[in-house]
Amino acid sequence: MHGPPTDVVIAEATPLPSLTRLQLTVRQMVWLGAVFGLGTAIVLLPTTQAIATLLGLAAFLLMTTSPVWALALVFLAIPLEFVVLDVGAVGLTAIQIVMLLVAGLMLAEMLSTGRFRATKTLLDVPIFAWTAVMFLGAVSSVDPAATIKKAGFTVVLAALFYLVVDKVRRLRTVALLMGSLVAACAAVGAYGVWVSYRYLVEGVVTGGALVIGSEGLTVPRASSTVGDPTLLGGLMVISIPIAVALFIRSRGWMRVWALLANLALFVSLGFTFTRGAWMGAAAGLVVLALERRARATLLALVLAISLFAPGAVWDRAASSSNFGRKEISHRFDYWRGAVHIADRRPLLGSGINNFGHEYARLDLPETAQRNAIHAHNVVLMLLSETGVMGLLTFGSFVAIVLLLLLRGAAADTCRERRLWRVAIAAAILGSGVHQMTDTFLLEPTMNAVLWVFAGLAVALDAGMIDEGTACDAPVRGRSS
Repeated sequence: MHGPPTDVVIAEATPLPSLTRLQLTVRQMVWLGAVFGLGTAIVLLPTTQAIATLLGLAAFLLMTTSPVWALALVFLAIPLEFVVLDVGAVGLTAIQIVMLLVAGLMLAEMLSTGRFRATKTLLDVPIFAWTAVMFLGAVSSVDPAATIKKAGFTVVLAALFYLVVDKVRRLRTVALLMGSLVAACAAVGAYGVWVSYRYLVEGVVTGGALVIGSEGLTVPRASSTVGDPTLLGGLMVISIPIAVALFIRSRGWMRVWALLANLALFVSLGFTFTRGAWMGAAAGLVVLALERRARATLLALVLAISLFAPGAVWDRAASSSNFGRKEISHRFDYWRGAVHIADRRPLLGSGINNFGHEYARLDLPETAQRNAIHAHNVVLMLLSETGVMGLLTFGSFVAIVLLLLLRGAAADTCRERRLWRVAIAAAILGSGVHQMTDTFLLEPTMNAVLWVFAGLAVALDAGMIDEGTACDAPVRGRSS
């Protein structure tokens, strides 16, 4: 005779609780050891390094907790652009380190789940073609290592894109990512304004000062932690439409925060004294006006800028048509040089990050600018460094992103989803206008923002992001 089934089950199940307790005990010991080791390191390290260690640990824990926080940390790393970690001959900025960690977490998840396929999108072919062009551009380039490094990070950016497409499914997640971008850019902008204020009020010397107007007024150009007024202006241009959209959708204290963020962004944009950035911001706001709910806010912004912008800003803007100024006339030298470089290697160009080397080898007139880092025009930069193939592949990538954002946006019954689609398109188009006179598209910070935007464009167009409670209920027979 066999005993009752319950006796068998109990006999088999008896060892399991003790095994579970053993596993928990080992896990607890590991965590206690890690905490003890971290605490010891913090006690022994100087204060600055200890704080950095804590922040790094907190960031890593957030990244491993949720892919959404990993994406948000890509934006939140923007203020740390000045931090560079030298790994051999390669220097990695803070945002590149975060992107590498994100790509590593994606690979770890793929290995653990056995799922190695990415979601198919309309951007797959342009992404593959653009990556191939960048790697091929290293052949016969003056500095192939610089080109290969940039091409390698294109693979990381592609991983970032597919993570957005695969994981972002709710409008509150979109709002979190956009809020992270605005918070980071507002912090960078506010710091830049503070440094300029110290220059004006306290006489603290800072670089990048310029003379404005016939009175010879010397004013500082804000560069903040990114180290360049042009790049700071580019961050303001791409984040201002997003910040305005946040202000429109927010309520209560969040709206107050969004208002303060907008104030920091606009004031910082003014203090960069970058005319191309001013034109880009204006173009982005014009595109944002396609969204009806944004028009009253935009009108208030225009009035505020007209009334409160200082005379130095108006003098700087008025000089845009003075082609005799060196900063304007030199751009014509860069543009002619870019055309000559493209003539030498029309198919694949000179290789990313090689414009300066090729420009220095040109036979230029004595009156021309002799040194150049980039072409000061995004189209000519792509043409000279990646050739016709690169211009077509990356141009198609951006064009498809804009198509995904704008097609059907007017008929979208979800007001918040429609607002984000127009705001992201406005940010990209405004940045494009700015980069007709400056080039920083392939810099890590701006590039990361663009690829996250591309992932959101795919998710928004494909209907992957649900309406939730943030949207109006669809109205039968008409669109809202």
